Amino acid sequence: MRLMRTPVDLCILILAAYCLMISGCVESENAIDPESLKTWEYYTTSNGLGSDSIWTMAEDREGNIWVGTMNNGVCKFDGEKWTIYNEDNGLLNNAVLCIAQDGHGFMWIGTQGGLSILANNAWTNMPELGVIQAILKDNDDNMWISSDNYYVLEYRNNTWYQYYDYQCEWCNYVNVLFEDSDGNMWLGSEVALKKLDNQNMTYYTQSGPSIRISGAIYG
Repeated sequence: MRLMRTPVDLCILILAAYCLMISGCVESENAIDPESLKTWEYYTTSNGLGSDSIWTMAEDREGNIWVGTMNNGVCKFDGEKWTIYNEDNGLLNNAVLCIAQDGHGFMWIGTQGGLSILANNAWTNMPELGVIQAILKDNDDNMWISSDNYYVLEYRNNTWYQYYDYQCEWCNYVNVLFEDSDGNMWLGSEVALKKLDNQNMTYYTQSGPSIRISGAIYG
C-alpha cells in the first residue's frame, strides 16, 4: 500500500526543520565571543625586527622571545624592544636554524655556519661543527645538537658524546630532535625515525619498526 503524505505531516516536518535551524543560532555557553579575542600585533623590520624572513623561534626562562632569521641573525624581544645579534656583533652566521637555552641560561644558536653560544654577553663559536639542524635541552639539562659534520652530539658533564650509526649512514643526518615524557630521544631524519632508549635504537620506517643496537656511541 502506498503511503500518502498529508498536509499535517508536512507541517510537522517544516516545524521541526525550523526548530533545528533556530537552535543552531542560539548562543552556546562554550561559544567564543569575538570581542574577547586579542588583536594581532605585527613585527617587521619597520618596528625593530632584524628581518622579515623567519626560520625558528624560542622562549627563554626570563620570558624573552628569540627569533632566528634567514639573513640577519637572531633577534631577542623583551616585550618592549628588539636586540639584534648577527655577524656584526659576534654571531657565527646570519642564517639561524634553531635556538635553545641550556640549564645555565646560556643561549645556543644553531646556524648554517656552525654553533654559537651566548654566555654572559660573550660568544663562543664552533664553526667546525658545520650546519646545525637542531638543538635540544633534555630533562637532565644535557644539550643535544644535530650537525652536518659531526651528526648527533650530546653535551653532558662538560664532555661531548657522538651518536653515529654505521648501519644506516643517511640516518645520521637528523633534522629534528625530541624527548618524550619517558626520557626517550627521538631522532627524525630524511630516511627513518629513530628512538634512542639507553643503548637500544628502534627504527621506524614504512616497512615497520625494528630494534637493534646503535652502530657506535662514543665520546
